[in-house]
Amino acid sequence: MICQGFDGLLWLFVSAVTLHMIEELIWLPAWSQAAGRWHEPVGRRPFAFATAVMLLFLYIISYLAANAAPESGSIYLVCGLAQVMLINIFWPHLGATIAQRRYAPGLATSLLFILPTASLLLWRAFEDNAISMPRYGVVAAGILLGTAVIWPALLRIGKRLPGN
Repeated sequence: MICQGFDGLLWLFVSAVTLHMIEELIWLPAWSQAAGRWHEPVGRRPFAFATAVMLLFLYIISYLAANAAPESGSIYLVCGLAQVMLINIFWPHLGATIAQRRYAPGLATSLLFILPTASLLLWRAFEDNAISMPRYGVVAAGILLGTAVIWPALLRIGKRLPGN
């Protein structure tokens, strides 16, 4: 099978994240207007800017990871992002859906695509000795914190772009 190895799973994960971001781009800006504490109201253009930057970063590091030796930084970055996307399923998507009793955009693609591809990608990375503990734990924690800072910053930059 083409997707049994790390590289195949890597590109399935990238495709899953892309689908997830498209779902959010379509429905999240309108949903955010009444999301309360779950999401600051965000316009479509600032959200599209942040999404484009994050996807560009994901595609670049994925390309580097697909062509990298085990234990290289790009593999750790991709695996750290996979971990962040797994956490993202439960907080905020599932949490918001349950608390608000209405669908939070991104939950379907998270459960259907992110959950299996990110989980399998991480499993394969450890199985193939492409990453190892405890380095992975440190990198994943750093990427989680970095994403928590970078995503809101990208939204703020997107609000300041001409035409917003």
